[in-house]
Amino acid sequence: MATTESSVTNLMRLDPPNVGAIRAWLARSKESRVAELRGILDQDEISDVDRLAVSADRDDAVVTRGLWRVLAAGLLGTRPDAVGVERTAFGRFVPSGLPRTSGDIAVASAKGLVLAAAARDGVRLGVGLAHRLTAAMDDRVAEAIEVITGPALDLIPDRAERLACCWGLHQALLQADGRGVHLGSGMITAEVRSLWGWNQAKVAGNGWWVRRLRMPDGYEGAVACSTPAEEFDLIDLDSALEASAA
Repeated sequence: MATTESSVTNLMRLDPPNVGAIRAWLARSKESRVAELRGILDQDEISDVDRLAVSADRDDAVVTRGLWRVLAAGLLGTRPDAVGVERTAFGRFVPSGLPRTSGDIAVASAKGLVLAAAARDGVRLGVGLAHRLTAAMDDRVAEAIEVITGPALDLIPDRAERLACCWGLHQALLQADGRGVHLGSGMITAEVRSLWGWNQAKVAGNGWWVRRLRMPDGYEGAVACSTPAEEFDLIDLDSALEASAA
């Protein structure tokens, strides 16, 4: 794994959140970013990426794994290319030396956009991201999103948008729990009473909080956590980098 000092000084240093806070970033899978972040992946990650058949999916995977490394490095106080990678018994990636009781990272991607989030001090995280143009996924996700209910969903008149919103919320909760596909059908429930605030949910009987995020047009995103954070930031990485370079 080879990287250069310049590649570790550009987007490679994202400030981790304060204790008890959650910070999330949006990043587009543009060519320059893919080239930069591919340089910090290890050989196993590169092999996983290269097995993907579609070029756009490979780009999303590079940015997703790369930002995961950048956030892990910030929490561990090391370089992104020095982060060790482990898997839980359920297949979730975790940084070596960073138990979820100390810090947590969550990443998701959809159609050229990546959502990444980090938290400290035992706040466990999950994120979900969906593209509304692919929300004709009715048959595939109908059973899963039946458990996402609540009066606030009626405020989304477009059915495809509502489906994508529910899918994002569901995926965020699934990721936060950490067991993924090992969870049985119907083990996730959420009551959406606030369209943009924190809502209570349960996964396998355990309490969680979930909220919809304001996304670029055409996308739906969500974050789930074990404790609702009073301090929550969502940062557009491209805008932030442009501002810092000005």
